[in-house]
Amino acid sequence: MNTMFSIRKSNLADESSIIQLLKDCKLPTQDISTNTIDFRIATSNDRLVGCIGIESYGEDVLLRSFAVSNEFRNNGLGSELLQWVLKECNEAGVKKIHLLTTTAEKYFINHDFIKSDRANAPNSILRTTEFSEICPASSSYLTFVISGIKKNLSMASQKTNSLFPLLNTSAKRLIGQFDEIPTERKKLLHQLTRYIQTANNKPVYLNFICTHNSRRSHISQLWAQAAAYYFDVKNITCFSGGTEATAFNPRAVKAMQEVGFKISVIKEADNPLYKVVYAEDAEPVTAFSKKYDDSFNNNPGFAAIMTCSHADENCPLVIGASTRIAITYDDPKEFDDTPQEAAKYSERVQQIGREMLFAFSQVNT
Repeated sequence: MNTMFSIRKSNLADESSIIQLLKDCKLPTQDISTNTIDFRIATSNDRLVGCIGIESYGEDVLLRSFAVSNEFRNNGLGSELLQWVLKECNEAGVKKIHLLTTTAEKYFINHDFIKSDRANAPNSILRTTEFSEICPASSSYLTFVISGIKKNLSMASQKTNSLFPLLNTSAKRLIGQFDEIPTERKKLLHQLTRYIQTANNKPVYLNFICTHNSRRSHISQLWAQAAAYYFDVKNITCFSGGTEATAFNPRAVKAMQEVGFKISVIKEADNPLYKVVYAEDAEPVTAFSKKYDDSFNNNPGFAAIMTCSHADENCPLVIGASTRIAITYDDPKEFDDTPQEAAKYSERVQQIGREMLFAFSQVNT
């Protein structure tokens, strides 16, 4: 399934599609009008697949009619729509966002909303149709204080470079999901960020290592190199290797192509040689499976980034490494030749992309 989408402001012609999506999601539609509710919508192949509405009352905003079509759930669309609105509210000087929900309390709490007493809502919000007529008294009332997102939004002011269009869209979507990264994972990723920062603009060599150098290490290497380019982090060279050589798995190659990396075969073999390109003016990456200490990776003083627990546990000494950081991932290989194969490879590519983008987004902040 193509999971790419774009977000824009709605217009009058979108109203019927918004109402139909809300009906499909079993959300109320009796007072929906693009004349009174300001919608942001997500479309894919000219089809509306997500929407979020706001009613503005000065420094307060009421969040309305937040819906994502079934096939686009759990891929970051909801988070990106929400971040879009939070950023706009921040820029408009809004102080607090309010909402009522009967089914999504946990989702909003995970996005830093706070459960509040409905009686404490300002009169302008209490008088709305949403509060006074539509939502039952059992609905959860949650609020979000805009000042709490300033740190997250500061990233928007960073200098960034453009990747290929599809990859650029994938990167922006994953950046919108940074708040989905667990705190413990962020602590691991900060180790990588700090290592890069301490280099003080001197060359940094990162060697991403897993047992067979076939899936996770290649995915991590390529995302890290693209993330360094995207966030304009200079002097970064990424390699990958294993404790043994096999081949860059074609399932992983396909999953990386689907998010926008351009990958072509330079030389056919049991262990093919690939050219990987991620931006018009960036140097291509040569990808093939090899041991971590292969002469191709001959850069003493590198950081060994251990991407699988097996390699981390069974390779206590990485010769030539100045440091090692364990950022391990589950192996999508476990789902090879099963109905979940494509979904699990996509899931791992997106998780690694999200985390590498997060680590490099912090370097210049």
